[in-house]
Amino acid sequence: MVGMPTRNVNSVAAARDVVPASSAMKIVAPERDVPGNTPATTCAMPTRIATVQVIAVRSPIAWALMIGAVWMVAAEYFAGLRAAALGERAAITWTVAILVGLAQVVAGAFPGTSRSAATIFVALLAGTTSRAAATEFAFLVGIPTMFAATGYELIELVGTGEAAHEDWAALGVAFAASAATAFVAVKWLLQYIQNHRFTAFALYRVVLGVILLALVPAGQ
Repeated sequence: MVGMPTRNVNSVAAARDVVPASSAMKIVAPERDVPGNTPATTCAMPTRIATVQVIAVRSPIAWALMIGAVWMVAAEYFAGLRAAALGERAAITWTVAILVGLAQVVAGAFPGTSRSAATIFVALLAGTTSRAAATEFAFLVGIPTMFAATGYELIELVGTGEAAHEDWAALGVAFAASAATAFVAVKWLLQYIQNHRFTAFALYRVVLGVILLALVPAGQ
């Protein structure tokens, strides 16, 4: 996907929101010099922060992956029944477009939810029974979202004065590489689904979800 690289400050903010207050970094200012310490502040970060952070994110993503797999298989099955009864429909109606937009918003709110999968299968269930048409529209509708997010990041960079310190050469390379990769991936997918179902992707999500849950310590 083409987008603005996430900056370190966003990662720090995300970590602060995920880690409980009891596990947050503690800044302690010594009242007097202590042997082995400098008069400056002493920074202590509990080692369990990384563990809590990973567990807090890993579990909901795992469940979202597996629930999404069931959703993919069920949606494609019912879409197939509708296509058999009504024939293949490639038209994108206003109803389909609005429902796809809502699906995109929901997908962005839940970690582990695939934006493309949510929009593709909502389009299939809403009346566009052609897999190719639903997939193409799902990717097209994501383009304005990505450009809006990139534009917001650029405005924020300029507004905070950080644009002068940005590595624009690296950004340009990343932009070109992600654009080329996305083009190849989408082109391959549109050809693949002409004669194949999405079952392989559903199985991949189940396997990955099970692996993530197996890595979560018991009782968490």
